[in-house]
Amino acid sequence: MDVIDNFEKYNKEKAELEKQLSDIEFQTSTRAKEVADKESYLREYTRLTKEITTKRRDFLNQIVTGDKVKVSIKPFRNKSEFETKIRKLFQREGDTFQSDIDKLLDLCFNGNVENKIKEFREVILNIRNENINHLGLSGHFINFIKSMNDAQIDVLQILLSEDEIEIQYKTTSSAAFKSLSTASAGQKTTAILTFILSYGELPLILDQPEDDLDNRLVYELIVDRLKIVKDKRQLIIVTHNANIPVNGDSELIGRLPRFGRSGMCSMDLLPITKKAFQNGPFLFRANYWS
Repeated sequence: MDVIDNFEKYNKEKAELEKQLSDIEFQTSTRAKEVADKESYLREYTRLTKEITTKRRDFLNQIVTGDKVKVSIKPFRNKSEFETKIRKLFQREGDTFQSDIDKLLDLCFNGNVENKIKEFREVILNIRNENINHLGLSGHFINFIKSMNDAQIDVLQILLSEDEIEIQYKTTSSAAFKSLSTASAGQKTTAILTFILSYGELPLILDQPEDDLDNRLVYELIVDRLKIVKDKRQLIIVTHNANIPVNGDSELIGRLPRFGRSGMCSMDLLPITKKAFQNGPFLFRANYWS
């Protein structure tokens, strides 16, 4: 009788263990599929990110055709933007954990950034899961990484740096290109205006584009560019520099009279303004400013 009872007992235990094993195998299979899907999604996300980089390059190559401004794309190299993403992930603003984050940034941006960011993810996961610290990160930062929740880890898995867009300029055709970050206000205006005037066919309104530019730059940049683009798009320009409407071959010029210390938009501009906007009559009211 004891043998039969033991047999039934062991048989029930066997059935229960087989059920548990089946559940484990199902969970393992499901987990493996989730991991494979995640890796597939990450590869597709990276591919689409690279496609955006290619389209950015094609777009810039198409519209930036001058010989004094050059715009280049450096894939995944926007270091300051990536630091912002890291801080948002860790929910730490300002300069909290700055030395630790600097170590992570050095890891990511020395070498192939795409591969280095993968290494960065592995470092964070190893610290969180196995307490492995190869970068000499501080104890407080290690404890913070260990406390990261699953939602933060999901964000970490797709974390990539944006492209760095570098604008360079040169003052003359024979000069060497320099970074726009070192340029004067007038040189920055030159580069940005070159881009604005090169792109698009929709009507464009410019308010005093000559600000911060000397007469040579006004002529070389604005006047020459206006002659090129005026047949492709409508341009409405407010300016104090007579070289722009005269040498830019303007088709309509409206003069704003000045009375004493205040300027007043004269009502005799109404017919010109109607025609310039090509929309027929519209509400027009005199404006005053000091």
